[in-house]
Amino acid sequence: MRWVRVQSGVSPPQEWSDRAGCFTRDLLSATSENERKQIIEDHEDLWKDPGFKNWFIDLFYKKCWYTESKEKVSAYHVDHFRPKGRLTDETGTSEGYSWLAFKWENYRVAGQLINVKKRDKFPVKGIFRATLNDQNIEKEEALLIDPLDNVGVSLLSFDESGEVVEAAGISDEDKSRVEVTKDILGLNKIQTLIEARQQKWQECFRHIQDFLKANKRAEPTRTAFKACAINELRKLVKEDKEFLAVALACILKKAPEHLQNAIF
Repeated sequence: MRWVRVQSGVSPPQEWSDRAGCFTRDLLSATSENERKQIIEDHEDLWKDPGFKNWFIDLFYKKCWYTESKEKVSAYHVDHFRPKGRLTDETGTSEGYSWLAFKWENYRVAGQLINVKKRDKFPVKGIFRATLNDQNIEKEEALLIDPLDNVGVSLLSFDESGEVVEAAGISDEDKSRVEVTKDILGLNKIQTLIEARQQKWQECFRHIQDFLKANKRAEPTRTAFKACAINELRKLVKEDKEFLAVALACILKKAPEHLQNAIF
């Protein structure tokens, strides 16, 4: 997972926003859960609209916001970060965040397998959960890490096996959030995803080794080989690259400080 930066002032096409606003007003005026459910079902084409969906996917270089994978054989889903319908937690099931069903700020781009795994789970710490009567989501302490939360994303790292691990030095409370996030999203349960991350790590580590091995060469070959390795590593940490966070983790864990300074 990599922090997704949505630029200030960015918004969907006006026609789409107008429709979303209209449907949200209908939801808020509904008098029962069944009525709200029907409104959501009747207008689920809103977040599936090709114009909106293409615009939304492009916000993060056509990558899944949870895995940084670029889907090649399966469809992207527009995930509701806070579930729009039924909500399942340790106490059972209840009505979800229906009032956010047409709010694009609650949407995340998710690969199909990730979204299917996530389903309607959204655990929170403590007793407060936002509801129709108190919609202040800022008061919630979400356990699932949000790709839009830079601090939360920093709790995650990777190792040479391609698996998601906790970042070094974090608290026990934050370790729990990492475990919850890995479990809900299945980040370490999709073998092809793990293998792809492992390959990215190996590619990055190979360039680090090339840089270090260049010290055994005579000039001017030494400088040329080092420059080539630095250039390749810089390519791997560009924002549009798949599994950027894996490359960053490898560099921070395996590259000497002077090489890190040259890359960044």
